[in-house]
Amino acid sequence: MERWLSSWYSPSLGKEMPVAVYGHYGPALLLIPTAAADYLEYERFQLIEAIAPFINAGKVKVFSINSINTDLDGLQPPWPAESAAPPAV
Repeated sequence: MERWLSSWYSPSLGKEMPVAVYGHYGPALLLIPTAAADYLEYERFQLIEAIAPFINAGKVKVFSINSINTDLDGLQPPWPAESAAPPAV
């Protein structure tokens, strides 16, 4: 199976964003990691291995992107918490 690791610079985030690509041809399947994981999560948990027959047959090309979830730890919303509360009756 063809596997390609790359990254692109996001000017909005101001950092490199990694991506893993599996396969050579086929409709795109975009994988987004769960809460605290990264772009290689699906490889570590053998999902890529499980769908390898589809990847190798060119039925799907998989793109696994990184998330910014770990960058958001402790981030506070830009509005006061009481503004989200319903109005007092």
